[in-house]
Amino acid sequence: MGKTQSFNALGLLTPILKASATNTQVTLSTAGLGSPEGLGGVYFGFPDYYGDLIEIIDQTGYDIFPFYTKYNVLIKSPNNFWNTKSYNFYIYTANAGVPTATKIPVGSKYNFRFT
Repeated sequence: MGKTQSFNALGLLTPILKASATNTQVTLSTAGLGSPEGLGGVYFGFPDYYGDLIEIIDQTGYDIFPFYTKYNVLIKSPNNFWNTKSYNFYIYTANAGVPTATKIPVGSKYNFRFT
């Protein structure tokens, strides 16, 4: 998960790691990010071979998946050190179609369910 103070500044990133290719659920917590509660952009990114997300459950048990828009990004090595890799990013858009700032509580917990 990433958090930015503005959409022009890089924020804090926390990796989302799946235990195995067949694992369909991952939990992520913002605890320990060392950032105060505030407004920011929220996005989740991972290699496309993880599969597509079908649910993002927040700390209150609410499915917030409908408020995110999926973007697929191809990442290329600038000097051909690696093959092009495909990543899926789910960015909070609040159904507006563009990245939108939202309140990010400290210690938030997200559960992800993949296809």
